[in-house]
Amino acid sequence: VYLGVMIWALVAFCLFVSPQLMWSFQFPDPEYFSERRRKDALLFGVSMYDLPLLVLQCMIISKHNLSNGWQGISFGLSLFCTLLSIAQIGVYYCYTKRKLLAQGVFLPPLGSSGNSGPGSATGHSPSEAGGDNRSDGDADDHDHDSGLVDENG
Repeated sequence: VYLGVMIWALVAFCLFVSPQLMWSFQFPDPEYFSERRRKDALLFGVSMYDLPLLVLQCMIISKHNLSNGWQGISFGLSLFCTLLSIAQIGVYYCYTKRKLLAQGVFLPPLGSSGNSGPGSATGHSPSEAGGDNRSDGDADDHDHDSGLVDENG
């Protein structure tokens, strides 16, 4: 079973993950397709070979314990690579979320109907909702650490 999973991991990486990553960096335009390829490659890699290998190694170790040091090294590297892949997905998610927020695309919170945004008919502007609207040029008068007004300016 372990050999089959290793062969599947190699085939999945060579036929899907590696080409997707290569195409995303070789052809970065349009940006949507490039980002989509990277996301697909990361998710496919974690779900099709990183996690299955880690689960299989955990099952082997729980059933037979560590037979030698090489098995422990293999398990440690597999755990490290899986955690690294999951961290890459988390960083990618944060990057795309930040990019959407920088573009002014505000997603409604979970559980809301999505009709209460700033551009909707029932929505309120940030200044009406008590938010800090600094579009009138008074951003320099505030001390960013404490929110106090600078007396010199």
